Amino acid sequence: MTGEPRVVRDLVEEALRNNPELRFFEAQIEVAKGNRIQGGLWRNPELSSLGGPITVLDGKGREIGSGYWQQHQLLQPFEFPGKATLRKAILDRDMDLAQLGLEQFRLSLANRVRFLAYRLAILRSNSTTASEIVQRSRMLVSLLKKRRLAGIVALLDLRIIEGNLVDLGRTMRELEQERRSVASELQGLLGRSYDEPVLEAGLPVPNWFPSLGLSELLQTAFLNSLPLRMRQIEIGKAAKLVDYQKLGAFPDFSLGPFLYEENSQVSARGEARRSGVEDFFYPGVSVTLPLPIWNRNTGNIVAAQAAQKQAEALYRTYQKQLQAAVLSRYAVYERARKELASYPEGLLEELHRAADLADRQYRLGTVPVQTFLEMQRQYMAAAMALRAARLDAEAALLDLHTLTGGKLPSGF
Repeated sequence: MTGEPRVVRDLVEEALRNNPELRFFEAQIEVAKGNRIQGGLWRNPELSSLGGPITVLDGKGREIGSGYWQQHQLLQPFEFPGKATLRKAILDRDMDLAQLGLEQFRLSLANRVRFLAYRLAILRSNSTTASEIVQRSRMLVSLLKKRRLAGIVALLDLRIIEGNLVDLGRTMRELEQERRSVASELQGLLGRSYDEPVLEAGLPVPNWFPSLGLSELLQTAFLNSLPLRMRQIEIGKAAKLVDYQKLGAFPDFSLGPFLYEENSQVSARGEARRSGVEDFFYPGVSVTLPLPIWNRNTGNIVAAQAAQKQAEALYRTYQKQLQAAVLSRYAVYERARKELASYPEGLLEELHRAADLADRQYRLGTVPVQTFLEMQRQYMAAAMALRAARLDAEAALLDLHTLTGGKLPSGF
């Protein structure tokens, strides 16, 4: 992405190498490939062999000879023309779905890592600001304790600042808990152990956000959204499945050679018969096929047609969901972007200098403790609000990046 810090790119690349869930989606492609290979193979030929003894009887039911017979048949099953082509087309759609599923996960993973990295940067900056105010207040507490004999005002100022330190301690504790939670999630996405540190130093806080056109965003999302493309493929797959089930009403057949052999030896009985060996050898061709009388595959056809309607309904539903998601995230992004643009440039630096000035002036006795505390609170509140607005804008921008299939307009 344009202008992305090197440290963030490194984290994204690490996640795309080591994330354990990524292996699942990669294996899913191999599963689809294996099914496609298997679906294109011919069925194995079938060998059938029969045999048994022969007993030869005369007209009076007396045994006059014996022998054996045997029959061998080799059949190659064939599908009704068109079935194999449709089945392979359906399995090709499964491969496409698996590939798009992997791309969608990689895109979502990369943008989640980016968001968590920026969120860590925001939390680190907020912790730094809070620590600065805590340090400044503690130094004042130390000073006021030395001035305790100076009067009741100094004592009350001391208690006010000490009470404010308690509230600052709660804020710092919450920031630390949130930082640990974000770092743990990021470690999991990176495939790291939870005791391995995550680099936070050097992560810049985003401070520039381009203006985006809503109509262009919507058009880009409808053209490139990976889940929407998956829904389109599912519609095509469902249509192929309907055709496949309709062909299922037509029978497959088996074709191949057969051989029948009979060998018997007859003993002489009376003048009308003479002893000898009788052999019969019959080669030929065998064809077998079921008669589609009771089962016309009606149930599977109805189910496939219903699945096609479901796929079409899901596509239309996701179109509306996609439009709503783009509109929602665009509104959040524009609101945050405009809010940031409305603040004077260098506002945080000015507030920082004012907080430091209030500290110095309070030490000199020219401003009351309320002014000192209010200036510190305003500095911290403004800093956290500005950074929260930046994080909101960045989160919305990353969501739009995911919704558009990673193809936001140029400049992002």
